[in-house]
Amino acid sequence: MVYIPQGSINSILADMNKKGVDLARLDSFIVRYLGHIQSGWIDFESETLKKGDLLFALVNSKAALTEMTLIPGETTYYVLKSVARDLGLDFKKLYMAYFSKTDLYDGVLVPDTYKIPLGADELKVVDILFQRSMKAHKN
Repeated sequence: MVYIPQGSINSILADMNKKGVDLARLDSFIVRYLGHIQSGWIDFESETLKKGDLLFALVNSKAALTEMTLIPGETTYYVLKSVARDLGLDFKKLYMAYFSKTDLYDGVLVPDTYKIPLGADELKVVDILFQRSMKAHKN
């Protein structure tokens, strides 16, 4: 598992160089040809990769995800407590992020199984929950 920060290809490759991955300026051109680098926690599924395989994986790997299921009938308070506990997030920040989106206490979040990127902060988690829930409410 490696964390890839958001940014330009050059800044991402420079960050990886600082972490001990030997990448040259030419590699940025290869990555540009291959596509766009996925940011977030990436699981390369191997500890050793050849440089070409690494560059290909940077472009084609998907973010590492964890699944979280919201149970029907639970209050928003309990759901947020569970989410904070399961994802190792700060409950107060999660609570504040939730109420920055709505002033409704219950009935907003749709019970379902959600896929959350590893390393997502409280605001990102609430955004994911809200996007999916609002889509379900419109249907």
